[in-house]
Amino acid sequence: MLLKVLTSILEEAPEKEEMQNEFEKYNAIGMIILILSSTKHENMVDELYLHFLILSSALLEGGNKKIQNSFYNFFTTFPKSELIFQKLYSIINNYTELLKLHSGDI
Repeated sequence: MLLKVLTSILEEAPEKEEMQNEFEKYNAIGMIILILSSTKHENMVDELYLHFLILSSALLEGGNKKIQNSFYNFFTTFPKSELIFQKLYSIINNYTELLKLHSGDI
């Protein structure tokens, strides 16, 4: 999967901040947030959604201020980015309910 490859590139880069900045130069953050917050992708499979979050985490790893500011600016200026948090809440809630159901089986 391409998302795994991109994440590996970031994680294994000797100059992580430089590589993160390259991703930013090509608007990777904007693309990730647009995909995750698009109503066209509301029914995205949880695993695919998770891989986008892992890629986002790899971009943020190490505290790169430029990357942090890009995420912050996008979240504060793009109202549909709220959908990302709604979807994340839904995923967490669904898995919590599954754990509750299966905890009775033990």
